[in-house]
Amino acid sequence: MQSKQIRHGFDDMAAVNPTFTYLARRPFDPLRFYCLLHSPWPKEVDASGCFWIATRPNWMAEISCVGGNIRYRAGCLWWASVPQPDRFLPAMSSTTVMRDWHPTFGDRCQRISFTGSGVSPNDIQRIFAGCLVEGADDTLGWDPQWSSLPDPFPQWEQSHPGWERHDRSPQKPS
Repeated sequence: MQSKQIRHGFDDMAAVNPTFTYLARRPFDPLRFYCLLHSPWPKEVDASGCFWIATRPNWMAEISCVGGNIRYRAGCLWWASVPQPDRFLPAMSSTTVMRDWHPTFGDRCQRISFTGSGVSPNDIQRIFAGCLVEGADDTLGWDPQWSSLPDPFPQWEQSHPGWERHDRSPQKPS
């Protein structure tokens, strides 16, 4: 039996599981992840969750993809980026935050759930792992060189409530 060639994008994903959550601790390389977000996604795959990129370690970003239309925005600050004396301790002691706390990255993580008829966990794992920063492991922690990586994402501000829209549908004239 001949093995199937897998390309970088989603176009080879087979109908395997209706739901899968991609989890990782290391940050995404901003340029590679930006390119992935701006590549075609299958319309039958929906996604939502949070992520972080190496050049913005304090920011939790949110992602939503429905019908091939991808949106992302700055969400809030990670608890790990807040100085310990300033953390709201009752929230920090919640089981969700503490259960997922990592000794190196704190609460920072990639957590993106995918639903749809074309969701292949192996393909998602491979595609998204290819966007993580290289040369790091989960025990080494922050690498200062990450701050100099190319970052094509728009500026994020905590008060910025809107979604950055990245769909491939024709825009209606205003």
